[in-house]
Amino acid sequence: RDRNSLYRENNQGAIENTYTLVLINKSQSPMTVDIKVNGLSYTSLIGVTTITLAPDELLRHPVSVIVDPTDLKQAVSPVEFAVETNGFAQASYTVKQKSTFIYQ
Repeated sequence: RDRNSLYRENNQGAIENTYTLVLINKSQSPMTVDIKVNGLSYTSLIGVTTITLAPDELLRHPVSVIVDPTDLKQAVSPVEFAVETNGFAQASYTVKQKSTFIYQ
């Protein structure tokens, strides 16, 4: 989660949390990854969600998760980011990282 603010309300009244994902390609080949968020109903993930990383690249990548406040049951809700490679080295890999969505 981005430490500058806990959450903000956007122009449409939805609640937005911003996160900085740290992506690392430790291989010797370019790698394309897809970013998804799970754990809350009716979420929108804002930002680039498909990224190609160069070999040995470390990338700090900002994304925002937006949720309608009527869909939030509590002030702190668990979310999980999933970063998936598709067909990298003849296989797909998914790395998951737990986080929290904060409101109020």
